[in-house]
Amino acid sequence: MGKEFGKYTLDRRLGGGGMAEVFRARLHGPEGFEKDIALKLILPHFSSEPEFVEMFIREATLAAKLDHANIVRIHEFDQVEGRYYIAMELVDGKDLRRFKARAKETGRPLSVAEAVAIVRGVCQGLAFAHGELNPDTPQVVHRDISPHNIIVSRAGEVKITDFGIAKLASGAGVTKTGVVKGKASYMSPEQARGEPVDKRSDLFSLGCVLWELLTGRRLFTGESDMAIMKKIQDGPIHPPSKHNDQVPPDLDAIVLKLLSRPPDQRYPDAAQAASALDKLEIPRHSTILVDLYREFFPGEPEGTGRLPAAGTSTEASVVPTVSAEMISPPPRKSRRMLILAGIAAAIVVAVLIIVLPRLFGEPERMPAPKIEPVVKAPEPEPPPPEVGEGIGEMDVTPDPKPVVKATGRLFLNAIPWAKVYRGRKFLGDTPIEDLRLPIGKHKLRLVNDELKVTKNVHVVIRKNKVTRETFKMKDQ
Repeated sequence: MGKEFGKYTLDRRLGGGGMAEVFRARLHGPEGFEKDIALKLILPHFSSEPEFVEMFIREATLAAKLDHANIVRIHEFDQVEGRYYIAMELVDGKDLRRFKARAKETGRPLSVAEAVAIVRGVCQGLAFAHGELNPDTPQVVHRDISPHNIIVSRAGEVKITDFGIAKLASGAGVTKTGVVKGKASYMSPEQARGEPVDKRSDLFSLGCVLWELLTGRRLFTGESDMAIMKKIQDGPIHPPSKHNDQVPPDLDAIVLKLLSRPPDQRYPDAAQAASALDKLEIPRHSTILVDLYREFFPGEPEGTGRLPAAGTSTEASVVPTVSAEMISPPPRKSRRMLILAGIAAAIVVAVLIIVLPRLFGEPERMPAPKIEPVVKAPEPEPPPPEVGEGIGEMDVTPDPKPVVKATGRLFLNAIPWAKVYRGRKFLGDTPIEDLRLPIGKHKLRLVNDELKVTKNVHVVIRKNKVTRETFKMKDQ
């Protein structure tokens, strides 16, 4: 880190996948001007392919024109010594994967109002990107609406990131199916069939996200991308109220309309989907997502990290705003007066307790009420973990005397990508971010089916520490 890359200085690596690496970087300008940004560096072997470069320029040009509060802004795209990059807004927040993992960790699911507030923000961003709000705006279909690419900031903003990246990835042949690994669960039926897609495909994907936020589970899961795609085509789609009785019937109807398999049965555009959400009789307030952020991620000092505007989770921080007066200690004289006043009050109370019974006699004692024993109902067994849920899962083993094991956190990536297993347990597709594991040495198995490569690697987890590892699946 600290390496110069054109006019930027690379601060630290935030993550990466099959097509690019993301760095926190600093832009230096005249008169001491500095600005922190997220720098997405396209992997070198893609920059040497003319077809990819042509597509990159076209998609990045379109995405750079999307200037909206609910879309992560692209500052520029260019190349340095033949390596292409995208410079983007650095968002002080976390993507929905982190919110989902936190909800599982704390046992506190998102409320209906919180889920609706998030999805409504996505609808507003999509309405702008799809050209519904401004006829002069180029119409851009995202193609990869998923928790990876939806960010909630510390200030309660909802932002969509990575417009055009899904098309770049599929066009570059990142996977045989044209799918960015780990995203198959959110594809529309027509996208899964490899057919041309329009803005209604994004609405189906958004329906998958809303269903997941309301139920705390994925709608489409399977052992492989092909198994997931089959379920997208003909698997059952139950209303979210089947898993969450807090979901009202009107919201069930909205979700099922978004998830209609024929595109012409969905909402015709994101603006109408947002209007339907606005009509719900759900109590909500302007700071609902600010409060959610503070509840889920408390106690971290501000400025310890930010989320790159590239769908790659990193550490972010949140702490309630406090004034200097609130955190300043009281003057020494005031503290002494408070202590003396407390001692005097304690002496007065003690005197009253001793003297009053002697003056007026002992009060009549009332018989102690009979307390019936409370029989606690047995707690229901937790549901088994879903297949395909790689981020934030925890093994749950009933034990009358639970032992809390010390843990550390793992950030793991593989280039170009890999499925990650710990023993028989599937941990997810890389990049895997902020996964908690017991302290000690762990043997992991990395599998890339397309390269037909399997690697056994070891990672060491230290108590309350962060371990970051990146492995190359194919030796150069």
